[in-house]
Amino acid sequence: DFLAASSDAPSVDPLAIAAKAAAVDAVTATPDELTGAAIEAGAGLVASMAADSVASGLADGAALAMANALGSMLQADVAAVADAPAADLNATALYANASAAAEAGSGDDGAVVDTTMADSLVAAAATLSQAMAVELLPGEAPVSVVSPAGIAIKTGVAFAADAEGAVGPTAPAAAN
Repeated sequence: DFLAASSDAPSVDPLAIAAKAAAVDAVTATPDELTGAAIEAGAGLVASMAADSVASGLADGAALAMANALGSMLQADVAAVADAPAADLNATALYANASAAAEAGSGDDGAVVDTTMADSLVAAAATLSQAMAVELLPGEAPVSVVSPAGIAIKTGVAFAADAEGAVGPTAPAAAN
């Protein structure tokens, strides 16, 4: 309920975002107890907090709390997909892929798994990476966060010349 109720309240205060991130981290700390609805609401909440952080910056601990929450939700989503009976998967796609695999003689059953939730969790992690880079200046050491829940994010900002592939001390020369 907390995850669903909190997802509609945007904040541009870095301390409020950090407090909310800590709460989401605590709520998602046990992946076995997360429902599909909780994962969906949590993913949306972390994505909105990360997007708000791009504008406001991140307070200490917020990135780690969001990464922990994302890791727990990703673990729960992977477990839910692994435990789902084949009947819950897209039966038409399963049949079509299994038929194509049988015709090709690949021995693969062609099972299709819905990765929509995992994709949204990965997108939230990418937005969190952007938020982590907001206050970095080009050339500064990259910052990273490593979560015990299985998420690691490292981000940095390169000089424009490096990013555009120019030849320089930190950019490789173009091969002909």
